[in-house]
Amino acid sequence: MVDIDRSVKTYYEQAQLSEEQLQKLAAMQDEVPAAQQQVAPNQWLRRSALAVASIMLTVMLFIINGQDDAGIAERVAQEVAMNHNKALAVEYSTDSYDVLSQHMDKLDFTLRAPILGLNDGLALIGGRYCSIQGELAAQIKMVDETGRIYTLYQTRSNAMLQAINNNHLSLEQVNIRLWREQGLLFALAETAKKVELN
Repeated sequence: MVDIDRSVKTYYEQAQLSEEQLQKLAAMQDEVPAAQQQVAPNQWLRRSALAVASIMLTVMLFIINGQDDAGIAERVAQEVAMNHNKALAVEYSTDSYDVLSQHMDKLDFTLRAPILGLNDGLALIGGRYCSIQGELAAQIKMVDETGRIYTLYQTRSNAMLQAINNNHLSLEQVNIRLWREQGLLFALAETAKKVELN
């Protein structure tokens, strides 16, 4: 690698413009009006102000996005809770992730059973399309042995959703667990159990 660097450096040190090329460049410079050759002081100030404003805007957007990352989990949880509470029927009835993935071919990822061990005691009923923060997602219905319905969401983990780590939230009487695995964002929603007072 060092030899290549040295060869490139040597080549460019030896490269020169011919006398004819230098004269053409000088002639081109003479054709440019004198007013365009120098930047007026007020133009320099204007350009400097624009550069500073651009840098400040970039920094502000970075700060806003950083603060926004903290709220992304809550926004996703709100969307998940709302969809779970709608209790919409499945579009594709099946007890197989592979079959469901074949039916839901508009997804740009393959549906999979979560590694996190949520399949213990939960049976797949089917699924339908939905979205999470504008990203196309699968809404998968599952049921436990008591007949209680759970909703599992899967979507591609884009740059915005990468900010979400393992989270447990309760919103709108729905318990929600968020996590990422294998490049996907998962969310599991279940209606909170009612506490009966004696």
